Amino acid sequence: MRFFRVARRLFPSVCLLAALGLCAPACGQTVTDPFAGAAVEAPPDLPPIPAPEGPVTFVIHPERRAQTLDGFGASDAWQINLVGRDWPVPLREELARVLFSRELASDGSPLGAGLSIWRFYVGAGSAAQGAASGIRPEIPGEYHTRTEGFLNPDGTYDWSRQAGQRWFLQAAKRHGVEHFVAFGVSPPVHLTRTGTANNNNEPRANLKEEHFDDYARFLADVVDRFRDREGITFRELSPVNEPQWRWSGGRQEGSPWTNAEIARLARLLDAELRQRRLPAKIELSEAGDLQFIYKPGDNHAADQARAFFDRASPDYVGDLRHVSRTIAAHGYFTDGRPAQIIRIRRELRAALDQRELDYAMTEYCLLRDGVGQTTRERPIPHIDSALHLARLIHCDLVFARARSWQFWTALDLQKNPSGDLRYILVRRLTDRDGFEPTKLLWSLGHFSRFVRPGYVRLETTRADDLDEVTAAERELVSAYLRPDGGELVVVAINWRPHAVPLRLTLTNRRTLPVGRSYVTTADAATNLRRGPDFTDGALELAPRSIVTCVIPLR
Repeated sequence: MRFFRVARRLFPSVCLLAALGLCAPACGQTVTDPFAGAAVEAPPDLPPIPAPEGPVTFVIHPERRAQTLDGFGASDAWQINLVGRDWPVPLREELARVLFSRELASDGSPLGAGLSIWRFYVGAGSAAQGAASGIRPEIPGEYHTRTEGFLNPDGTYDWSRQAGQRWFLQAAKRHGVEHFVAFGVSPPVHLTRTGTANNNNEPRANLKEEHFDDYARFLADVVDRFRDREGITFRELSPVNEPQWRWSGGRQEGSPWTNAEIARLARLLDAELRQRRLPAKIELSEAGDLQFIYKPGDNHAADQARAFFDRASPDYVGDLRHVSRTIAAHGYFTDGRPAQIIRIRRELRAALDQRELDYAMTEYCLLRDGVGQTTRERPIPHIDSALHLARLIHCDLVFARARSWQFWTALDLQKNPSGDLRYILVRRLTDRDGFEPTKLLWSLGHFSRFVRPGYVRLETTRADDLDEVTAAERELVSAYLRPDGGELVVVAINWRPHAVPLRLTLTNRRTLPVGRSYVTTADAATNLRRGPDFTDGALELAPRSIVTCVIPLR
């Protein structure tokens, strides 16, 4: 939920590198940083990737099973409430089909991305405050970050609010989605210390001391109401969001939380859920950076795996019935070059293994440009963003063993004037009611449409033993087995600007039968389209492409 703040955060470092002359001579070009207005040297392009010398072979190990997948999804913040309320029903249905459908077109291509998880934003009520909310409508495209809220100042509820989001919850359910998450980023405004959904830069919760139990009760009321009256059972309830940040700006709702405050809220919320016999698990803690989960530091919400799940910690909540053993974190700031991506995810996995915790990647969008930079001014090719997203999903699944993977905004306005669409899955058109799927949607769809809840990831290895960092800039392959063993799904990512002959083998020497392939390339019209059959364990990957193979095993 950072949008452009990351650029402001990293800009001094960029300037320092330029001043020290550490930017490669190949940079050459000077551009204007769009956030600071200062001239900086453009980052270098990546070195050329060579063509393969022959077929690239991956070995799939059916005997080496990793994690079971819960699914792939996205959130409904913020535009969904507007379009779900105001757009004509046929257009809403069309958008829902693109997001959730598992149907096939006449040519065998998927009609939608088949998302299996949908995140519902529990608003804090800043919309009712107007300009007094502190969320500035004069920022182009940001007006919609003021949200409606169910709770009135007198303690009564108006359940007619957030109607557009509620419409899409039902649409997701009609398309077969069963995994719903309710998440909040700020307490209701009249419970906060500031009287708004923005903080005043203090590193503590924007929640009055006397209202901790009221916030827990409010969240439980929402879960209770939706189960009983809307037929939506929230599997997870996420009460805090990126608690490490101060949230003192005027762009969106948010609140910091200390680990002690999160633990206090979790105890109160657990009691509410137990009393009402609600099944929701409390999801902690939506950390704004993966490293806050396992690294000590001077941040008020650092080292959270130890804080919440070590019995010696004063903030231990691991014994609470409703606290999930799957810890949630966001992929921002850990998505640069492959060496960094892989190292951090291996460190995260090692830390979680010490406490027998699972991991869910619950929010991400491309703040960087797909090659680990934030200041590139020239437009970014859509396939670059799509490949980067696919690689990050692969690394979260393979190196951090994520059980689920969830993008940030499903639908939003285009925010970057240079024309790239790396922040959103579907672009809302501004000149009329309508939308346009981006390649990011189809990149995610290569996983979400075919790797369904309950599928098990199988370990894969390269026959040429290429090191994992170099391989991440060449080809990546991951494999998933249907629970009954009747279907194998393989997702292949080809970064090379060359066609790559791919061969897949099984360690048990079983021959792979003919399968179907689905392809996304740089071509504007080739997005999760039906491709050539996978036969004799072989398939040619198009240059700079994502390919999913669905292979029946019986």
